[in-house]
Amino acid sequence: MGKEFTKREKEIYKYLVETPLTYPQIAKCLGLSTGTLATHKTNIYYKKVVNSREELIIKHYKEREEKLTGCLNYFIKRVEEGSIISRKTYAKFKETLEELQEREV
Repeated sequence: MGKEFTKREKEIYKYLVETPLTYPQIAKCLGLSTGTLATHKTNIYYKKVVNSREELIIKHYKEREEKLTGCLNYFIKRVEEGSIISRKTYAKFKETLEELQEREV
């Protein structure tokens, strides 16, 4: 479902989806020229198969919601089956849930 981001793309992606900063402001924060930022932005859009920042933001939150829903459904299914959840599984579930909650803005 898309290619992996480079370290720099991950950094820019976070600014694009989690801040209201303009492209010149993001470039300044990261010490990049606006041209370099535009190149990274184009690569991010290509990898996420979107055409705009708005589409990128929408896709980001939908993917996060799907991940959380999948995690919750797995946990609920295991409990309903009467499975004993290992401490490791519970810890991973809790960690994932907390990570997703922290990302909410």
